[in-house]
Amino acid sequence: MFFAFQLFQHFFESGFLHVRLSRYPFAADKKNEIGSVMVEVAIFLPLLLALLFFILFITTTINARTSLSQAVTSSRLALTRGQTERIGSEVLSDIQDWHFGAVPSGRLTALLASPGLEGEVPSYYDDVADDTFLIDDHVDLPAHYTYALVYAHQSMKQSLGSSVRYPCNPNDADGAGCLACKNIDPFPYLDSSAGMIGSPTYSRQFVGVECEYRPSNTLLNPFLSLLRMVAGDGANSLLVIKRKSFFIG
Repeated sequence: MFFAFQLFQHFFESGFLHVRLSRYPFAADKKNEIGSVMVEVAIFLPLLLALLFFILFITTTINARTSLSQAVTSSRLALTRGQTERIGSEVLSDIQDWHFGAVPSGRLTALLASPGLEGEVPSYYDDVADDTFLIDDHVDLPAHYTYALVYAHQSMKQSLGSSVRYPCNPNDADGAGCLACKNIDPFPYLDSSAGMIGSPTYSRQFVGVECEYRPSNTLLNPFLSLLRMVAGDGANSLLVIKRKSFFIG
């Protein structure tokens, strides 16, 4: 035992052991390097993920804005009954029948409400007509007003897919993917010569649609949750896109 101790002392005093240990100086440095990398990852990874979600959010929003602008613009087709392949030519007669007092057909209901919301027809549209035009029934409006809504709905559905739900309120807590469209009151845009609602002159001259939509994307949920933490309940309204368009024939 004593001999072993002397041998170890000899190696240490001679510098041999120090040289042997100095051959591996990277051992302590490697630990420090790993620690530094972990700190850098902890700092920059959340920032990188936030940046990626932000880019995804901007891309989704731009796409939704473009689609909604195209949707409200498509309402002009209601004046000419153009591009009927979007809604099906047979639906044109269904709309006419509804405005003449018939119960809305299944085909028409499917165009005015997405699956699960068919029960909103016609009560939702009657309520909107009451708020906008101060009339009790939507069918008292010219028939091409209904065409305009159908064109807008189908344009959004074709652009963004089945995630679009209508009619529902995009400002609600569960309003992601909700689309709410209504006809525009022409009174501010037409002079008195346009006549009263329902007159031939009036019905030929004007059509307009105003829509609100809140984008829906499951991948955006983390970013949206963060936005709600910052903005509170008002975050839902900040995400709602609004567009309107009208045409005078």
